[in-house]
Amino acid sequence: MDMKLDDDPPRRLLLGSDAVASAQKAAEIRAAETAKWADVSRSADYPADER
Repeated sequence: MDMKLDDDPPRRLLLGSDAVASAQKAAEIRAAETAKWADVSRSADYPADER
């Protein structure tokens, strides 16, 4: 693939199957942590009338 000809090139290009697997695992861990702490994170919102 010639990246310079692509209209929407990736911001970060992972090269190799190990890099892809590592990035996918990191994304899964991050998503699980986000889900686990979502209620706590949302509780820090300002009330809608104070935005």
